[in-house]
Amino acid sequence: MEKCEYFLNNVHFPTSGIVSEPKKSPFDYDRNTMIYVSQNMPIPKHNQKEEYREKSIVEIVQLLEITQGKTLILFTSKSDMEFVYRKLSNMNLPYKILIQSGGSSQAYQLKRFTNNVNSVILGSGTYWEGINIEGESLSKVIIYKLPFSYPDPIISCKIAEADDPLMEIAVPEMIIKLRQGIGRLIRSESDKGIVSILDSRLSSKSKSGYKKSVFYAIPIKNKTEDMAVLSDFWNKINGG
Repeated sequence: MEKCEYFLNNVHFPTSGIVSEPKKSPFDYDRNTMIYVSQNMPIPKHNQKEEYREKSIVEIVQLLEITQGKTLILFTSKSDMEFVYRKLSNMNLPYKILIQSGGSSQAYQLKRFTNNVNSVILGSGTYWEGINIEGESLSKVIIYKLPFSYPDPIISCKIAEADDPLMEIAVPEMIIKLRQGIGRLIRSESDKGIVSILDSRLSSKSKSGYKKSVFYAIPIKNKTEDMAVLSDFWNKINGG
């Protein structure tokens, strides 16, 4: 019930109703997946935007080296996405760097990403929930920032009525989106890989009050803040 509480409240589920236990996932997350959380990044505040962007490039390049590309990077801001795309494109990295395109070009870009196993694709919006790529091409998902929503009229109304807007509305909405993004990684029983979250608000040094709620809600329980551990895990699941 606890995992579903926000959804049940949204749909006004009766307190006397019965909620069945979720079915066990067919995916072996414990054996095949790991989450890396950076503790090197600044908190993504407006007055630290440029510092965050510059440091993110260092982290991203190191993470790409571990998997030799094979990465989807998810953004909540198109300006952040375009900044990272320009930077990576000018670094002569040994991976094709792609970026989300609109309309019919979107399918073309995703096909290029799938066919070029070591490529990297950057996306926002529908890429958090609307793409399904099985196999080695998508072996890592990088979450650039935690996907807190920009308040629309419905969210703003909920926030105005909440006793604790952060924990009652903002965090549950963010967790829903985060789960969707993480869900891009494992799309079949044979898939394996890693999720990297650059946002240090989930790191051990952070004092945020929602870390426990986030990690409770996501299916991947293997966690590290050490890239060497992440690299060893990657080599292990790939027979290295």
